[in-house]
Amino acid sequence: MGNVPIVRLDPNGVDRIDVVIRRLLDEVLKDFLWRCRVELATREADTSIIFVPRPPELITLASLPPAEAVPSPIIVYPDPPLSAEEERLFAEIAPRVQLRSLTEWLAGALR
Repeated sequence: MGNVPIVRLDPNGVDRIDVVIRRLLDEVLKDFLWRCRVELATREADTSIIFVPRPPELITLASLPPAEAVPSPIIVYPDPPLSAEEERLFAEIAPRVQLRSLTEWLAGALR
């Protein structure tokens, strides 16, 4: 949840509730649109490709299938691409995992 907006609230004030509701609806809509884009972009099921609605974090690795089931998973996430530093960190911790933004994946980009 590190890649989700944070809204601070004053426990005694109710003036920020509308901001919280707007942010929540915004995240729900982004998630829905991501699922629609993924459905349009995928023609056939490939179990090695894992679509996530936000840029991956290290905790994302915990939800991956075991290496025996999917030896070389590809995590596809919304644009923009991760920074070189983030990619190096993922490569060091999980060398079997490939990371691609949706645009990179659709273009067939290789690294």
